[in-house]
Amino acid sequence: MTSASPIEPDAPVPALAVIALVALVAAILTAVVHYRPRPRPARAPAAVAEPPAEIEPEAPTAAVLVDAIPWGRIERIESASGELLPLPVPQETPVLLELPVGDWRVALSNPRFDGERSCDLSLAAGARGDCLVEFERLTVDQYFREAGWWR
Repeated sequence: MTSASPIEPDAPVPALAVIALVALVAAILTAVVHYRPRPRPARAPAAVAEPPAEIEPEAPTAAVLVDAIPWGRIERIESASGELLPLPVPQETPVLLELPVGDWRVALSNPRFDGERSCDLSLAAGARGDCLVEFERLTVDQYFREAGWWR
């Protein structure tokens, strides 16, 4: 029996080891290329509606403080031409509204009093308007009694 001889340090590397190393590097490169994140294909853009030929600028507005004594509920906001605006939420006074410029009538009611009361407004852009309706004129004593602060 012959004994196996140890590998000498200067001996050439067996061809099988070189082939295994090349195969390992090739497998790693293939895995990296195959499993890397890929960019998604571009989708066709969704149909976009054509913008209007001319975009109208936003109508100028004015702030309006609506209040009533002792209190009121807004029943109508009507332009000089008869156009009605949607009622605000809440409808009870006091309330701050943003109205388009122009002439307006704000009608208020209070179930304790007959009929409606209204105020007319002429609003300019960026201005502030006040609409104060008196259903009843209160003295200071009446106010505090009604509010429950004075007996």
